[in-house]
Amino acid sequence: MAEPMARVQTYLHEGEQTKALTTLDIEISHSPSQSITPLLEAIESCGADYILQRCLSELKYDRWGLTPQSSSQTSTPSELEEFAYQAAWKLGQWDVKVPARQKKSVPFHQSLYHAMSSIRDGHLDVAKCAVEAARMYLVSIFDPKVENSLSLSPFLCQLQCLSHLDHVLESSLSESNISILADGCHDNSFDFEYIKPQLYLGASVGKILAERGSQSGEDLEVRALWSLAVCGRKAKSFQLAEKAVRELKTKDLSRTSRLSTEQLHMEEAKLFWARSEVNIAMSIMKTLITKLSQDQDPSTSCPPLMYAQALGTYGSWLAETKSSTPTVIISDYLEKTVTLMLKHRESIACDHTAPNSFMSLARFADEQYQQVADHMRSPTFQDKQNLLQRSRSELKECQGYGLRESKYLTVIEKNMKIDEEEITSMLEDRGRYLQQALVNYLRCLQHGDLHDLKVFRVVALWFDNCDNQEVNVLMKKNLKSIKSFKFLPLYYQLAARMSSTDNTAFQPVLTELMQRVAEDHPHHALWIILALAHAYKDDEILSQGSETTTKEKLSPSEKENAEVARVEAAKNLLELLKKKKAVSDIVENMELLCLAYIQLANSPASNRAGASTHLF
Repeated sequence: MAEPMARVQTYLHEGEQTKALTTLDIEISHSPSQSITPLLEAIESCGADYILQRCLSELKYDRWGLTPQSSSQTSTPSELEEFAYQAAWKLGQWDVKVPARQKKSVPFHQSLYHAMSSIRDGHLDVAKCAVEAARMYLVSIFDPKVENSLSLSPFLCQLQCLSHLDHVLESSLSESNISILADGCHDNSFDFEYIKPQLYLGASVGKILAERGSQSGEDLEVRALWSLAVCGRKAKSFQLAEKAVRELKTKDLSRTSRLSTEQLHMEEAKLFWARSEVNIAMSIMKTLITKLSQDQDPSTSCPPLMYAQALGTYGSWLAETKSSTPTVIISDYLEKTVTLMLKHRESIACDHTAPNSFMSLARFADEQYQQVADHMRSPTFQDKQNLLQRSRSELKECQGYGLRESKYLTVIEKNMKIDEEEITSMLEDRGRYLQQALVNYLRCLQHGDLHDLKVFRVVALWFDNCDNQEVNVLMKKNLKSIKSFKFLPLYYQLAARMSSTDNTAFQPVLTELMQRVAEDHPHHALWIILALAHAYKDDEILSQGSETTTKEKLSPSEKENAEVARVEAAKNLLELLKKKKAVSDIVENMELLCLAYIQLANSPASNRAGASTHLF
């Protein structure tokens, strides 16, 4: 790793192009014989195609009727030519000379440049020959003895580019079939490094077709650039993403239905946020929110949804940077986002924006709830409550002695009022944050499967506040609209909270949920209920023939009384399930099997060694 060229490869792999360029500059300046190809690769990986072309223009070779400036550069002319052709077709500069006589096998980027320039000039037959020459070249250099499937990715990526060009040529540049190439630009199942050439190709071909007057060409260019911006940001190739955004700003987006100006500004803000340029990102997003709030025209491209996305994103950024108070963040941004999402329900079924908006509000409210709850459990808060109680007692005692107009008592009353208001406000905040967190977590579970793991947090909040009547009412109202399989991973925890002696509103809601899960998934849930219901079956079998009963063996401790109540609740749930026609047979058969297993486990085996008789 101490070797400069090894570090360069590591930097490029990790996306640290600045470090790679600096290292290469130092290495080449001290080693004139060092190949310049890695430097060109680093410049190309930055997306600086114009700088790359300017560098190549200084490297003059006999291939273009010129001579090299320095013989110390060990890069071959063919390597530099490939860089030149690649930069030329990406930039859309079609003045690079191509050899008049083409071989059957021509390097990839030279063939690609030749094919695209021929399409631009309307020479489709020449373009087909160039595509075929590129394909023959790829086949000739392909090494079938690869060590892993990842080694095939560059080869498959280049073949896919040629396939896209074939579709364009076969359609004879018709409006209806150009969308095939545009659809290919949205295949994000591979690494961005291998999707990037296809996106560049789509943008260049779209630009060529747009110059020929094709509306589909404009759509193709916009879609390819948009995918390059979004995928580049997600892959942390920020230079490429910024370049694509800058190119989109020069387009007339009103002529295409694929993208709106508001979407482009939002993507630009997300790009700056991903690059940790927080102030710029928040400034752009704030300006966009102001614009969208003033322009809610239904004829535009889904403005309510766009407005909701902007509010939700900006609210999440405010929460992350702690740039505003929790009340402002929730009321002015996150809650408003959720309200807009619920108002336009048609967008919820086909978009992840709504579940993500619910999650943003739920997560932030949950964080605030935990902070308030932790503070209320802290020694500082306990001391304040003790001090308040002591002040009440002292005030009552002084008033009993007839001291009502003392300055000291006035100060005590004033401080007591302040403390009581603070405690009351804190209790109200805790209840409000808890309600908001639960409501929106439940909405996440109701709308799709994107945030199913939050069922663990929902159950944890429910159990922590099982004595809260409002929480139990909320759970009873919303649990029916959540798919029952989402609670299967928590069925053991649900069963552990069952009790036949608990008369609060918590137990009916819990029993109803467990019954629904067991009815929908009996082969997963019934084993847990049966194990709990027959927890004392071993003691009953062992106590047969003995004077000591199971009840006499049980200790009257509180812990074992709770265990007895849990077993009784499980038996009651089994009886309820036996009355359901859909699962009654399954319950009876599984219970019979469980009892047989228990009897077998308690059957003495000492007298059956080597015996082949049946136990039952």
